[in-house]
Amino acid sequence: MGLDGYVRYILGVKPLTAQFDQVQIKPLDFSNSLATASGSLLTERGTISVEWDRSATQYHLAVTVPVNVTATVYVPQAGGTNTTVNVDGTDVVGMLTNGYIGVSGIGSGTHAIQHLFNAPLPFQFDSGLTNLQTTANGFKMQVSGLNGTSPVVISASTNLLDWMPIFTNPAFTGAIQFTDPAANVFPKRFYKATEQ
Repeated sequence: MGLDGYVRYILGVKPLTAQFDQVQIKPLDFSNSLATASGSLLTERGTISVEWDRSATQYHLAVTVPVNVTATVYVPQAGGTNTTVNVDGTDVVGMLTNGYIGVSGIGSGTHAIQHLFNAPLPFQFDSGLTNLQTTANGFKMQVSGLNGTSPVVISASTNLLDWMPIFTNPAFTGAIQFTDPAANVFPKRFYKATEQ
């Protein structure tokens, strides 16, 4: 990738006008593949510094913008619906653009930008009346809170000791429904779900 690729994509620094009067700072979102990056770029107007870190619940971006430079800064939306970004301790509603939330008019100085992602649902069986029920086709269940990183395996047991996988689904985000057609054959049946 080289230094130019690091600055342009990982740090996300790109001039919008000649001689960096206006810049865009839009680091690529690597999701869980890259948790942090930092670096600086010397321009005709001074040094632009970028440092970011990402966790499952938030994205933090620290930028230093030189004098007489204005930046439009973008942070990943991360699949949620929250478009509020905290800039230097003040909440502002950003512009949603292709999976990123943008805040324009960031002037010279050092700034802290933070975006809190919507809290992920816990990985669990949904216990609503329509999500866990016996039907003519078997026992219907729904598992929610899937993070999409690995396959989902639902296993069944009649004694809580011996577990047999009865359903495997590719990695999926959100919720899946499954009906166990063999449930009506057993007097009791227990289930567990895991992401492998």
